[in-house]
Amino acid sequence: MFEQLVRKVKNHTALFRVDSRDERPFKAQFVGEQSYDAGGPFRDALENICTEITEKMLKPTANMETHPDMMGYQPQLLNTMKDYKHFLIFGKMIGWAIMSQRDSLSLCMNHIFWKHLLNIPLDIDDLYQIDSTRHDFLKYQMVPGVFPETFVADLGSGEDVELCDGGSEREVTEQNRDEYVRLFI
Repeated sequence: MFEQLVRKVKNHTALFRVDSRDERPFKAQFVGEQSYDAGGPFRDALENICTEITEKMLKPTANMETHPDMMGYQPQLLNTMKDYKHFLIFGKMIGWAIMSQRDSLSLCMNHIFWKHLLNIPLDIDDLYQIDSTRHDFLKYQMVPGVFPETFVADLGSGEDVELCDGGSEREVTEQNRDEYVRLFI
């Protein structure tokens, strides 16, 4: 369903604009089902779209298995222009949901996502919400030779990514750990 929405948004760029709280960006009709979209089919479609977004565009935080009280997803890395366009539409959906105040998106995003969205500064304690092990290490231990050694991290793609230019050559120290955390989160 998300791909159908992507195609529709491509042709109607103002689809998620909100002029009143009663507006919905699209009408939902399920093929083979007779229904009048007075809200039910729309909410079902929105639920399906959110499930697809969670499965294809988000990744669980490192804490999801060990700290169920800190559940939340975070966006995956953008690898293609298609990924970028999908996240653009995802952003429009979030904006629409906030502005309409009528229908919500059933997405479980971690609080760092929302802090980024609101331009609220992050610090090392925010890292605890997504990776408590890395947080504890950086905040309390900083033992030389123990992870992380350089400005490189696996951000969910399965491969190491340099967090800055020359990150694979730059050691993490007590003096630059805040920068490492800022780049990591």
